[in-house]
Amino acid sequence: MKPFFVALALALAASSGTAQDRKGPDPGAHPGVDAKRVKRAIDRGIEFLKTSDSPGHNQSTDADELILLTFIHAGQEAQPRFKTLFDKMMADPLKDTYCVALQAIVDAHPELVVVQYQLASALMRAGRLDEAITVLQDARDRQPEEADLALALADALMRANRVEQAGRQADEAIALAKTADATTRAAAHELAVRIALARNDVEAATVQAKAAHDADPALPIEAFVRGRQLYDAGNYEEASAAFQEAATAAQKQKRTIPELHLYLGESLAHLERYSEAEAQYREELRTFPRSVQVYSRLAMLYAATNRQEAVEDVLNELVAATPTPESYAVAARLWTIVGNRSRAEALRSDARARFRGDPSLALLGKDGRR
Repeated sequence: MKPFFVALALALAASSGTAQDRKGPDPGAHPGVDAKRVKRAIDRGIEFLKTSDSPGHNQSTDADELILLTFIHAGQEAQPRFKTLFDKMMADPLKDTYCVALQAIVDAHPELVVVQYQLASALMRAGRLDEAITVLQDARDRQPEEADLALALADALMRANRVEQAGRQADEAIALAKTADATTRAAAHELAVRIALARNDVEAATVQAKAAHDADPALPIEAFVRGRQLYDAGNYEEASAAFQEAATAAQKQKRTIPELHLYLGESLAHLERYSEAEAQYREELRTFPRSVQVYSRLAMLYAATNRQEAVEDVLNELVAATPTPESYAVAARLWTIVGNRSRAEALRSDARARFRGDPSLALLGKDGRR
């Protein structure tokens, strides 16, 4: 089914054109074919798809993508069924054909910025940050006044460690978000906090944290920034108290702050409260299950407490949860650090086979060193 789906996706992408192009068959293009009957059949098919159940759960994992592409090819993107299927597809696990489908839609219909956004999200989950950034930049060029796109691009740049560029995008997102809802304004300032902390600019982080709190008083970002200041100064006891204050408030208000439980865990680990640190790392992974940094910290904690089976388990979790060249490189490097070079080399070999041709394989190196 998958080879057929890929072929169909690319064929639709190549053949799809303007709305006028997709109105129906050209009667003169197919001698002997009753164009009106063909069009009636297509219309009946579209009507069926508007209400039919997707067979994907028991026949094909690509069924929803096929139906979506059919709607697009017929110029029926405004149908409620299209949005329902699109949202359902976005909730499914990442598949290779999923990216192909989104890329086919983007190639055929670059004006569908929402699909560009979802393609970028899929690429980021696959560790393909440079490609995601390219897609988001194109989306931003098409809708330069959209705060959410500026915010997404800033986040992608931050993940790619392009901090200065991320800062400029965050500034644009903040400016655009002035007329947006409170959630978007708070998110823009919260990202600016993380960028400022990455720059070691405590003053800017403090200013942005206050702005985030003003936009969303339920977001305990100020306590988090205070904790970061104390942590960076080596005051781990006071830092853990500030992070715990933020964590308690976040739980009560049903908010999440990236790296909050990570840094609470780090503070506790420095205080040799290892079981509590482990619980905080696990809490971070519950909310952010693709955090390579947290898996790394867990592995090192297990190694430091002589829990070798736990080291193996968490490194297996890492490459399963985030199957990217970066994750394989980190896991291989950690295996080398704990003295198991054979496991490290086995991971590198697996990565080279799995991600053949991916430029990120350079992260693996010859012996795990970058």
